Amino acid sequence: EYVNPPTWSPDGREVAFGRCDDDGGAIYFVSALGGPEHRITDVACPYGYVPPVSWTSDGRSLVLADRCVSDGPIGIVVFSTETGVKRCLVAVSKGEELGDSGPVLSPDGQTVAFVRVRTGGSWPGDLYSVPLAGGTPTRLTTDNTTVGAFMWTADGKFICLNSTRSGAERTWRVPVGGGTVEPETKYPGVGALSRDGSRLVYPGPSAFMGSSVWRA
Repeated sequence: EYVNPPTWSPDGREVAFGRCDDDGGAIYFVSALGGPEHRITDVACPYGYVPPVSWTSDGRSLVLADRCVSDGPIGIVVFSTETGVKRCLVAVSKGEELGDSGPVLSPDGQTVAFVRVRTGGSWPGDLYSVPLAGGTPTRLTTDNTTVGAFMWTADGKFICLNSTRSGAERTWRVPVGGGTVEPETKYPGVGALSRDGSRLVYPGPSAFMGSSVWRA
């Protein structure tokens, strides 16, 4: 089985994570102090893992990748932890793309960035954004190439992404409203920013299978 990167709840009391096993995919909660885990909702597991989830700022919902219809591709879904209801935020037409993945909320909690993966070698895709309240997604890149990890900048004006758009993978930035994709020069990599935006932890190269963790 594979456990995806865990995510803290806004109040720091719980941790959410996804797991794929023989019973399929699911999202779990566990207390930050430890203890038994609780299966919160089932999710699709088409890639062999559950993509990371994002909490809304009020802690009442999770934004995750799941099927909007039972036999359809993976879309972006808002799941209410209070009612158990799933709202399809972004649906994908069957047969057009493999689906959407990795939803990440903006610092103000109003916009969701995600990757739309298409058929083809090396999982080509592009970065999109959509309001949390719903609406038409905005396509931010048009490279149709491999998109790795991505994150919002601290001011919420740009999204940094690891991409092979110029050959070897490196970090780029794109305005949240769309526009020119430029090499990233401020952040040394894509990772997790501290709440005040002054510190970054990110994976670095490793000499053997996997990554080391760096701080800037």
